[in-house]
Amino acid sequence: MRAVLAGVSLIGLLALTACDKGADKADVAGDDAKPAVAVAKAPEGPPKQTPGQWEYKNTIMGRTMAMKMCVDAKSSQAVSWVNPTVESQDCSKREYSKQADGTWTFYTVCRTAMGGETTTSGAAKGDFARNFTVLVTMKTEGATEKAANGVFDMKIDASYVGPCPAGQRGGDVVKPNGQIENIVDAAQGKR
Repeated sequence: MRAVLAGVSLIGLLALTACDKGADKADVAGDDAKPAVAVAKAPEGPPKQTPGQWEYKNTIMGRTMAMKMCVDAKSSQAVSWVNPTVESQDCSKREYSKQADGTWTFYTVCRTAMGGETTTSGAAKGDFARNFTVLVTMKTEGATEKAANGVFDMKIDASYVGPCPAGQRGGDVVKPNGQIENIVDAAQGKR
């Protein structure tokens, strides 16, 4: 059970690093003879976190685990808090939108590395420069690792700590037991 919680907690942590796919650029058509016609812009992408070390308190099934992660541009490209799995995975849906109150909602459907499919939905709110909270529901079905299947509700409280400690690089996750794993390496299949 502890291993399942740690695994789900790490997946939750992966969900936190901001991914800025950026807005699709609007094209402006026209020349001197015709008035310019603006194409509607896509909504801005989710906000970026401040680069540096972040602490994440993940609460799953009534248990809270704290982890720290060094966030930089490369690690924020590797994973996204609007998708709890690495960006390279096969996703049939990735939807997110900013609500009038500043809350970001998201919904993803992705194949997992363990052969199943995970549906994730939730909402994130905060300033993303110093802190934010994510409420997320993940439902995994068909994974070969039976313990990964099921529905998990999670609350993630993220707080900026300061610059990354000397010797740490972007993507380094300090787990509760002190072990460090780099999520960028994990996303690229390196261990």
